Amino acid sequence: MSASNSIPTARSFTPKTYYVYTYAYPDGTIFYIGKGAEGRIDHHELEAGRSDCVCRRCRIIRDIWASGKPVQKRIVFETFDEIEAFTYEHDLIEQHMGPCLANIAGNPHRPSVDPQKPRERKAPLLAMNRESVEEELKKEIIGTRGASHLLQVSPNTAVRFAQQGKIRGFKVRDVWRFYRSDIEDYIKRQIERARQSPPPEQK
Repeated sequence: MSASNSIPTARSFTPKTYYVYTYAYPDGTIFYIGKGAEGRIDHHELEAGRSDCVCRRCRIIRDIWASGKPVQKRIVFETFDEIEAFTYEHDLIEQHMGPCLANIAGNPHRPSVDPQKPRERKAPLLAMNRESVEEELKKEIIGTRGASHLLQVSPNTAVRFAQQGKIRGFKVRDVWRFYRSDIEDYIKRQIERARQSPPPEQK
């Protein structure tokens, strides 16, 4: 049998796996969230080993090394769907947004980012975002982006609603998930409550 007619091995059919990963301080505080494939999770430490890299992420990595402790690296989500990985990464960044996060994109706490100035984003990325939200809302279990879209609030507010017991939510690893039907019921209750409330007295 010729090589061209040989039966393909299982390795030939292995799809590409995408994952979301975190970098954290020795105490577990996350300072970077990323998405990648293959050896991407190790790329930033290799980059930090170069003395010419002065980005905040690399400076943090070198500071951790100087303390004699390792950087805590963790893969928190894996999928064959790149858009699904992107959505998970976006949700996780939204939930950990704060001064500790060194992600360049989407962190208004970074001095180099003006939160009042809209960031320019590439059209394909915007299209992918819209598509992922629309597809997510077809499911019963949705993420913070879908929940915030339904509630018309920020992702952080959607998480706070879950923590306060206003809507039902649960965490899968480090990411919040919600039942779409619960959020829709919550919205209906709020509308009904508003209808039943007496109109404010006019002075």
